[in-house]
Parts: sequence; C-alpha cells; structure tokens
Amino acid sequence: MIPRDLLMSQAATYAGAPTGSEDDRLQRCVNLLAGRVLHVPGSPHGRVKYPRAPQITNLRAAVARHARRLGPHGSDILFALLTNPTRAYDLVAGTNGMRRIAVMSSIVTDELEAPSILIGTLTVPQHIRTWAAADLDLKVILSTDPDPWTPLEMTAAALDPPQRRYPDPELRRPPRVLWLGGSTDELPQDHRWIDRLEAVAAARGAVVHVLQQPARHYAEVMRQLNSFAGEVVVIWAPFACGKQIVFADAVNGAEVRLIKKPDLSDALDEFREILATEARNADSVAGTERLVVERDLPAAGAVRYYKKHWARRGGGDKMLDWHDCGCDRWTDNTYAPQAHEGIEKLERGSAITKLRKCKACTGGGVWEATF
Repeated sequence: MIPRDLLMSQAATYAGAPTGSEDDRLQRCVNLLAGRVLHVPGSPHGRVKYPRAPQITNLRAAVARHARRLGPHGSDILFALLTNPTRAYDLVAGTNGMRRIAVMSSIVTDELEAPSILIGTLTVPQHIRTWAAADLDLKVILSTDPDPWTPLEMTAAALDPPQRRYPDPELRRPPRVLWLGGSTDELPQDHRWIDRLEAVAAARGAVVHVLQQPARHYAEVMRQLNSFAGEVVVIWAPFACGKQIVFADAVNGAEVRLIKKPDLSDALDEFREILATEARNADSVAGTERLVVERDLPAAGAVRYYKKHWARRGGGDKMLDWHDCGCDRWTDNTYAPQAHEGIEKLERGSAITKLRKCKACTGGGVWEATF
C-alpha cells in the first residue's frame, strides 16, 4: 500500500548549505552506494545489493540528472531514497530480466514550505555483470500540486499485485472495502480494472476486495456479506443484476454505498469520494450516496417470499426478499416466531396472517407470507 498521508508525515528535513562542490557530493553519494543494501519487505526477490562504483555508471548519470532537480541537497536526498526509503515495493516484472522497484520518501527543504513526496523507479539487473544497465526515474509530487493522488495511484497500479496488498507495518488495521460488481468480460476495454480499483484504495491506505459477477456467485457473495467485518461495502449497481437491494439488506454493520455509473472512470471517481468520506468520518459527501431503500409495504392479501439469512437470538431471524422457489411443498400455517418476527421487522410491522415454509428448500429455507 502507498498511504499518502503516512508518507507525508515522515518527511526528512534537509536545510542549510551543504559542504563541498556539487561534483564532490555526487561522487561521495555514488561511492557510498557501493556495497549498500536496499530492503524490499515482502518481496520474493529479496534485497538489492549495490555493486562497486565502476559498475553503476548509468545509475550515476541518473542520480546526477535528478540531483540537480532537487536543489543543493539532491545527492544526499537520492542516497537516502536508494538505501533507506520510507517504502519500497516490487513493480510488475521488467523486460530482459530487469527488476523494477518503486522507492518512496518525502522531504522538506529550504525551498519547500511543506513536505513533498518522491517516487523513484529503480531498474536493476538480476545479475551483477549487467549492472551498467541500472537506471533511476523520479517523480516529485510537490505540496502545491493540484492533484497529488494520480502519481500515487499510477505507481500502485504498476505494483506487483502481492506487493500492492502487502500489509503496511504502520497501518495495523487499514480500512477494508468489499466491492461487488464487474468482471473482465463486462469491461473488455479495461482488462486491468481491478488493478486500477486496488490502486485507488492503496494510495489512501485502504484495502479493497472485489467480488466479481455477484449475481452469478450468489451463495458465496451472501456468505461473504454476512461475515464481512470491514468498514464499507460498495455495490456497483450496473453490474449487480438488479440485486443491490438484496445485497444491501444482507450487510451486517458496514456502511453500504451505491455507485450507479457504468463507466469505470466515473465509478472510480465516486470510489475516491467514498474513501475520502470514510477518512473524514462524515455521513455524506457530494458525488456519493448512502444506499437507502424505501420498501413498498405489502397490501392486505399480498403474498411475498423470503429466505432466512441467519438466526438471531433476539429480534427475529434475519430475512431476505426472495422469490417463489417453485417446489410447491409448503407446510400448513407454521408456528415459527423468529421467522415471523424477522419478516415483520423487514416489512416495518405489517401483520402476517399466514406463514408457510417450503419442505424442500434447505439453507435456512424459503418462506411464504400472506399479509
């Protein structure tokens, strides 16, 4: 994960006039890299060990180029970024056997009024013989940038997926989001849509778990909704096959948010707002909406069907809207006070005159209520 606020809070300060000429400082930086180790927590490839100075000529040129952009302390800043960054993650595999690593830190200098984030892309070879091909690219997110999130999201989207989900050591319990809806088949124009979704969450220190095609995998989705102990459930309505009301009713404790826009970019914009809302602990924010479903109460003589979701010790069983199962094996008027109370609670007190249960349906059973 790449939580922006955490990066900003750990900014290193570089102030005053550095000693020595720029060339001397650059050479000292390169010399000190020799034999140093860059740790990449959670990476299956392990750490990176820098070879002797003559073998990193290309990296030296990249350091010199970027050091000039960072002002008089540029060499010291880059040395710290390459050896002891605030965060380091593997990016998706590079070409020709090269390994790509995202290294991130934040800094404050005499020229900056607030912390700025550095995002470096370090490309290193797998074998020491080819270290001359090593390189460094650098993005600087200034505190005055109008959009500080896009570079972080782009970096997160490029991370190796296990690294994107690697738990941050300083976020013991990051916000968790369950996302319902979408699939590669339904979004053929963007086969990496889940990567983009995870990147939006990762940049804000959150973790998102995606349940694709929820209506197709109904039983598993309902099970996960029942057991989900996170903060937010997002239902992407255009890809929920009209079952958003049932899904929302099955959520136990988490906030439920509905996104109605079918376009992925628009949906991601709303998701960003949802995460911002949760971060501020606000009840609502422009561009998002809390899912509030107004039920039509049953009229006298109406027949409705329900399925038991789970049993409660008090207050009636948790019941869901359902459909006629078609088994035609109904009991007579059944005495089932917990099911009776659960249905009346769902229907806001509407009185039940007859309650029957299907003898064939299992897993909580299907119920027929006449009002």
